[in-house]
Amino acid sequence: MLVLPSELRLDEFVQFLADHAYDVVGSSGPSFFHHPLAEWLAVSCGCLVQVDSDGYSRVSSHCFFPLPRWARLLVLWTERCTPAPLTGEMVFFALAQIEAGLRLRCF
Repeated sequence: MLVLPSELRLDEFVQFLADHAYDVVGSSGPSFFHHPLAEWLAVSCGCLVQVDSDGYSRVSSHCFFPLPRWARLLVLWTERCTPAPLTGEMVFFALAQIEAGLRLRCF
């Protein structure tokens, strides 16, 4: 059984987004299992992952890991937006705005 990383690495997530720039990598809106971070972690560990504004865990697990600041801001942004599919390129663009300290707008 593969395990979730206890710490998320921005560079690994960005590489996932680049590898899937034109693919749907998740959804905006309140979506625990279809958030881009949950999709990335599910691909990485081969298990179903839930993500919310505080952290992430395997489904039906009591082991909960906190999100780093960049990931919390990404979750808050996606939850604010109307539900819609997100490509890797769209999420990368949002992360770039987060890192630059810019105000995020929904697509």
